[in-house]
Amino acid sequence: MKTFEEIKAELINQKDGNLLEIEKFKNNKEKAERALKIANEELITSEETADLVA
Repeated sequence: MKTFEEIKAELINQKDGNLLEIEKFKNNKEKAERALKIANEELITSEETADLVA
C-alpha cells in the first residue's frame, strides 16, 4: 500500500505534466491562429486583386 507522501508525489508529477501539456497546446493554438490570420489576409488580398494564382 502506498503512503500518503508517495501518492502526493505522484499527483504533483501528474499535475506538472498536465501543465506542460497545456502550455504546448496554448503555443500550438497561437501558432495556428497566426497562420489563419495570415491565410485570411492573403485570401482578402487575392480576392481584391482578382489574382487567380494567389
